[in-house]
Amino acid sequence: MNKKQIALYLIFGGAAIILLTFISSIFSFFGNHPWLGLAFVSIGVGVFLLAFD
Repeated sequence: MNKKQIALYLIFGGAAIILLTFISSIFSFFGNHPWLGLAFVSIGVGVFLLAFD
């Protein structure tokens, strides 16, 4: 492997770890605030239905 390929693997690996941490914190926030989570889910479903209608 060359240095460029190793650098890309490290960048994507770090980005994946940051993304998983961010997603887990969002899920824990919605777990602590279920009504707010339900509101965001309903907004997301509404946007999805409007976009793919």
